[in-house]
Amino acid sequence: AAIAALELAVGFAPSFAVAGLDLAEACRLKYTIGGDLSWARRSETQARAVLASHDGLAYGHQVLASVLRRLGRDDDARAELERAHALDPFAYDTMIRLGTIHEENNRPVEAEAAYREALRVRPDYWAALSYLGYFYLVQGAFDKARDQFEAITRPCPANFNALNNLGGAYFKLGDYGRAMAAFERSNTVKRNPDASSNLGVLYYYSGRYADSVMANENAIGFGPSHYDYLIWGNLADAYRFTPGNEAKAADAYLK
Repeated sequence: AAIAALELAVGFAPSFAVAGLDLAEACRLKYTIGGDLSWARRSETQARAVLASHDGLAYGHQVLASVLRRLGRDDDARAELERAHALDPFAYDTMIRLGTIHEENNRPVEAEAAYREALRVRPDYWAALSYLGYFYLVQGAFDKARDQFEAITRPCPANFNALNNLGGAYFKLGDYGRAMAAFERSNTVKRNPDASSNLGVLYYYSGRYADSVMANENAIGFGPSHYDYLIWGNLADAYRFTPGNEAKAADAYLK
């Protein structure tokens, strides 16, 4: 229905650039949902048709970059985002998207610069801080990662994803007490599998075996994940040190 309405709008006013770009974006979303490559090709064709006469629209280059990314053409997408940034240097979201392309293509210097440029345009923006913080986690710069996630959680204390990442940074730095506190805060905001599974590990190594059992059981209760085998193993270890759970430990190891 949305595509049909946008087609009608473009038909009535072919020079209405934003409607044409919205149509391109709708086609991209249709491809994302259904996987029919023809929609992606149509999205690219539509976006390029609009840009042929409206090359100065930063939004148009952003739309084209989105479908090129979906098609796996990262170099072309990067060029479009760089053009969008040149046209609108205050679009911090463009720099975040550029940062992710650089990061995923093993260009860490360029990725960090792009994320920092986004923060220069919009200081303290939680999403840019999050991308930069996670970048630092992957790079092993755990102290820098901690600083980014702390900067998020001070004004946004209910951001449980940031609290989980902060807990991970503290853990990597060997600051287990603060890591535990961050994961507990995350679970207080919204009980979630990441905080629960990490607390299961921290409680275990703190000798709080019953709490470890509860945390790991909570993590498993959220349903299947890629890390089920680790959580079941951690739960089995905790069962071994809680009286009366020896049989449960054996069963959990088999999971």
